[in-house]
This record gives sequence, C-alpha cells and structure tokens, in this order.
Amino acid sequence: MAFVTAYMHFLAVVLTEFTNVAIIISSPDPITIVLNFIAIAIITEFDDYVYKSVRNEPCKKLIEKKSFEEVIVVHHTTSINCGDQELSYVKD
Repeated sequence: MAFVTAYMHFLAVVLTEFTNVAIIISSPDPITIVLNFIAIAIITEFDDYVYKSVRNEPCKKLIEKKSFEEVIVVHHTTSINCGDQELSYVKD
C-alpha cells in the first residue's frame, strides 16, 4: 500500500512536470508562459489541501511522523548474534 501510494505520487509529479514543460514550450509569449506556470502551480497544490482536510483516513495515519516513529524502531548493536537484552538504543 505504501509503495503504490508513493508510486502514484511520483507519477503525478512527473506527469505534471511534463505537462508544464509542454505548455511552456507551446506558449506564444512570455506573459502566457507565466500565467500558465502559475495556474499549474496552483493545481499541483490541491493535493496538500486535500491531505490537510482529511481527518480519519487510515493511510494518513500511517504516514504521519508520530505513528511512524512508533511502528519503526531502530536497534543498534555491534554483534550479529546478540540477544534482546544486549540491544542498545544509543544512536551513532
């Protein structure tokens, strides 16, 4: 689920950039270039507004920092064969 979400975001960003370049190349004058660029920049910000407006979505809860830190715990040790009591929580 996380890979598909990240891939869809990547694909949307790449397609938006290609569309942006195509529109800028096909624009006849500098003012049209600037106006088209601003319009596309506003359109690409809609995902942030939607993300902020969603409250109880399970996918949103997965990617927030506080739940991410609870799910993924990094253990540091110098030995491959250590037991649970030998794990260290010291970083670096």
